[in-house]
Amino acid sequence: MDNKKIEEWNSGSGIRMKGKKPPERSHFTIMISRGPGKVRSFRISSKSLIGSILFFGLLVLSSFLCLYLYMDTLLTGVVQEVPVEELQGRSLNTTDKMHNTGERLEQAEESDRSKRDAFTKDKNRKEQPGKPAEEEAGNPPAAGKGSQLSKSGITEEKVGIEKFTISRDGEKLSVQFRVTNENLSHQQIGGYVFAIAMDKRKDRPGFWSYPKTPLHNGVPVQHRQGQPFRIKNYKNIRCTYFLDSPDTTIRSFNILVYNEMGRCILNKEVNTDPSGADE
Repeated sequence: MDNKKIEEWNSGSGIRMKGKKPPERSHFTIMISRGPGKVRSFRISSKSLIGSILFFGLLVLSSFLCLYLYMDTLLTGVVQEVPVEELQGRSLNTTDKMHNTGERLEQAEESDRSKRDAFTKDKNRKEQPGKPAEEEAGNPPAAGKGSQLSKSGITEEKVGIEKFTISRDGEKLSVQFRVTNENLSHQQIGGYVFAIAMDKRKDRPGFWSYPKTPLHNGVPVQHRQGQPFRIKNYKNIRCTYFLDSPDTTIRSFNILVYNEMGRCILNKEVNTDPSGADE
C-alpha cells in the first residue's frame, strides 16, 4: 500500500491519479503592468479571441469593399458626363434635322399641289370650246394684272427680321428671330434662311453656320442647304450653335435669306455683344 502511494506521488505530484490526462487549456491569460508592483491580469477564452479577430478582419474587408465601390461609382459618373453632353448635342442636331425635313416635305407637298392645280387648269382650258378672238382681246386689264402679279412675285419678294434674341450657356449659343413677309400684297414667299455667327478677330476669324453647311468667305455654297420656310405673314426661326470654347465671343450675326430660285433677297448683319443682341 505504501509502495502504491509512492508511485502515485512520483507520477502525479501527489494529486493526479494514474491513468487520467491533464485538462487542456482553453483560455489565455493577459497580464498588464500598471506600475512597480502593480500587475493586472485577466483571462480570455480562445474562442472569444478567434471570434474578435474574425470580426475585425471582416470589418476591415467590408470597409475596403465599400470604399472601392464608392470610388468606382464616382469615376463612372465622371466618365459618363462627357457622353451625356455629346448625346444632348446629337439630340438637338437630330431635332433640327427632323424639323428641317418636315419643312422640306411641306414645301414639296405644296409645290406638288400647285403643279397639280396648274395642270388641272390647263387641262380644263383645253377642253373648253375656243372663245372669240375679240373676247380674248377685250380683256387686257386682267392680263395686265396677271403679268403685274407675276412680276411682283419675282422682283418684289421682300422679307424682314424681327424680335432677334440671343442666349448663351457656356459653349452652347441659342438664337431666335422672326422672318416676316414685307410684301404689300402679302403673297406667300418660300425660300431658305441661314444665320451665320461671326467672330471677326483679325488673328483668327471664325464662322458658325446654322444650319451647318460649307461656307466660302462666310457665305453658304449651296442655298438649298438652309432652313426652308414658306410664309404668308411670318415664321419663327430657332438656331443652336456649339462654339469652340466658353471664351469664344460672337461679335455679330449675318442673316441670309434666299428665295427658291437661289437669289439672295435679304443680307442683314446684326451686331451683338457678350451680354445681348441689338438688331
